[in-house]
Amino acid sequence: MYALKGDDEDCARVACGIISDIATAFNENVQIYLTSFVPPLLQMLSADDRDRNTKLQALLSLGDLAINAPKSYCEIYLADTIKILHQAGEVSLNKTAFKDDQDVLDYLGELQSNILNCYSTIISGAKDAG
Repeated sequence: MYALKGDDEDCARVACGIISDIATAFNENVQIYLTSFVPPLLQMLSADDRDRNTKLQALLSLGDLAINAPKSYCEIYLADTIKILHQAGEVSLNKTAFKDDQDVLDYLGELQSNILNCYSTIISGAKDAG
């Protein structure tokens, strides 16, 4: 939790990876941790000052939480997550402003991929949960 909320981007990415591992290991039992994990992840994604690679990892973590605890996730965090995914999608489409910066273009492509992955994971989990 401290790593998610802290300023060290490397620690935040490791924390996101650990959250993904916990979600996979605990399966549906990860729902008891949703209120601890999801708000900092959503806050990280909406912050302007967070590293873009950290945000990519946070998207993957949200997807892992959503697929392993779909009913609870959708009941509590679906609307906020969809809003964040929409905002990230708008950012990912802004390729013309960065046509001369290959690093940013690569990031935007990876962002689009992670958005689609997170969205499809959430929808799949919601469908499975009814």
